[in-house]
Amino acid sequence: MPFWCRFVLILICLYHTPLFAWQKTYQQSYLLGDNDSRLSAKRLLIQQLQNQAAQEAGTYIQAQSTLINDQLEEKITATATALVKINILQEQFSTEINGQQRLFLELEAHIDEQEMLQLLNKQQELQQLSQKLEQLEQKLNQLPTAPVVYPSPNAQKSFWGE
Repeated sequence: MPFWCRFVLILICLYHTPLFAWQKTYQQSYLLGDNDSRLSAKRLLIQQLQNQAAQEAGTYIQAQSTLINDQLEEKITATATALVKINILQEQFSTEINGQQRLFLELEAHIDEQEMLQLLNKQQELQQLSQKLEQLEQKLNQLPTAPVVYPSPNAQKSFWGE
């Protein structure tokens, strides 16, 4: 098989394989307070577990260097975000000896980093479009303004346009 065929085959395989997707199971219990309902406790616990999974997903760092008039300007952006999809595996309410309710929740978190990278790329494209829009607005504001003269609606024109 020629080298270029192998090279194209490798590129096709790399293009179609996902970057990195992972899943992990989390378990946590929550002791309900006097003002907690079962629904609010469940929402709070799910949010805590989603945040924990997002923190474990990592941070994306992007660096940009620009040379302007012999001055190097660097911009570093760190984005700590993740799309966490969850499946609740087990949900159990129990009553403690003192009468308080406890919620036990076990869930499976799925994080697809390829999907996250696509969203980050879209966000970067939107930022670039926003910068271009600002530049165009600045150029528009710098244009000289000439008064626009509109003909009077009562002005009569002759047949020949005079």
